[in-house]
Amino acid sequence: MPIDIAKFVQDVRPTKTVLLFGAGSSIPSSAPSVARLQHHFENKFGVSGVGYSLAEQTGIIEQTTRDRRSLIEELQSQFKGLKPTGAILNLPL
Repeated sequence: MPIDIAKFVQDVRPTKTVLLFGAGSSIPSSAPSVARLQHHFENKFGVSGVGYSLAEQTGIIEQTTRDRRSLIEELQSQFKGLKPTGAILNLPL
């Protein structure tokens, strides 16, 4: 159910508010989904993500390759060129 942003802002009490966004909130800004990241890591490092969370898969990659830097660089490469859209643009408000 959509909420009017002006009403939402009026009702928010910052001292009693915790802002949580799931990974899906950045997908409209062209950020990769967890599935896309896992597929990318599988292709790059040869470690399947099937049956594992992203955290578990990357933990296995880190342990088997002993190369955390490459893992981080690959993760960063998947977030280049993003343009914020949708709910992400409302954060500064």
